[in-house]
Amino acid sequence: MQSLESYTVENKPVAKKKQLNLNFNAFANITEQYASETAFLWLLRSRALSSPLYYTADMIELENRINANLQGLFVADEMGWQACLEPLQYEEPGEVFTAAVVAFQSRDAARIKMVCELALSTSEMTKGLISALGWVEKEIAKFWVQRFLSVTDSRYITLGLAVCGARRDYPDKYLLSILQNPETAKQPSLHSRALRLIGELKRWDLMPALNAAMDADDPAVIFWANWSAALLGNQAAVKNLKPWVIEYSDLSDRAIQVAFSLLPVNVARTWIAEMVNTPELHRLVIKAIGVLGDPQAIPWLIQMMTKPELTRIAGWAFSQITGINLEKTNLTVESPEDIESEPTDDADDENILIDEDEDLPWPDRHKVARLWQVHSRTLQSGQRYFQGQEITKQLLDKVFVNENQQQRELAALQRALYDKHTTFVNIKARNL
Repeated sequence: MQSLESYTVENKPVAKKKQLNLNFNAFANITEQYASETAFLWLLRSRALSSPLYYTADMIELENRINANLQGLFVADEMGWQACLEPLQYEEPGEVFTAAVVAFQSRDAARIKMVCELALSTSEMTKGLISALGWVEKEIAKFWVQRFLSVTDSRYITLGLAVCGARRDYPDKYLLSILQNPETAKQPSLHSRALRLIGELKRWDLMPALNAAMDADDPAVIFWANWSAALLGNQAAVKNLKPWVIEYSDLSDRAIQVAFSLLPVNVARTWIAEMVNTPELHRLVIKAIGVLGDPQAIPWLIQMMTKPELTRIAGWAFSQITGINLEKTNLTVESPEDIESEPTDDADDENILIDEDEDLPWPDRHKVARLWQVHSRTLQSGQRYFQGQEITKQLLDKVFVNENQQQRELAALQRALYDKHTTFVNIKARNL
């Protein structure tokens, strides 16, 4: 049988050749659509991971849609791979995720090297690469993680540790070897990732490495040493997180979640009192109050609902403590028309980031205040509450199973903090 390439005019009919080209082009268009849809759905899923609008069933539905498009790329083989290449020029994590999954699934070392080198050039693209290695089959991920951890390139070692963190897999002998290597301390990104993994995996045997790193020069190394030590029950490490609680940074939310889950209520109140006199810190104060769960602060939260930039996060903290769903109890108002939370296509528009409160409802401050007057006696000041109930293992287990992604994220952390035998589950991991 002749190949399409050798099919000539002499071997008519020409019309048949044109039909073959049309079919080929149509199939190419379909594979390009698979690649585009996968990247888009990955972005949608990445936003949904910590959203109050998404539950486990919603995440599974999204993942099924991603898988369906990936299967189309796998079946298309070389054409599927080619469909992944051109979008990589945009240097976006969703496109990297798509190409990386296809590359790893193909087991083609050249493809894998190309995607990895591109993805490791920026932190945003690296997120897509880590996500891809968290998505592929366990055997594929384990094979490549072992190779990444065996090289001398710190970028690949850090990548391997990050994948272990995402999958909650212990990297056998490698983690201890990395921590004992004097060169690791000279590379803050690598050192930080290794320290973070100790907490994620709750490796009490590696506490000495955390203690040693608390005197490091790099702030990120110090943070992750204390963060992991706090997860392992070191109370002094909890207080060491204060610099990240009282100042905005990429690590503020993590510091707040751990610190205000573990600090005694009276100590937590003193931290809040120190911050509340600085209006620029009010968003962090509100988050801390929501995690702490002490109803004493609710009148102040209601006051914060007068400020458009804080009203939704204040409503979140109110619901977090009381368990009152603002939308289900008709305690919301319509979004103000002059509020722009989504980025635009205007190149001169500085609003390039999506509002972190985008999925939160707008509380009706007056209705909330009236309701709280009636129900304030149902919650005791100085007691911790999560969704209107005193925090217990049973409650956290229930929230972890039944609630939305935002609630599950905090429940997963608090389950790991309150019970040394409970695994710190990564709720952002693939469900399928």
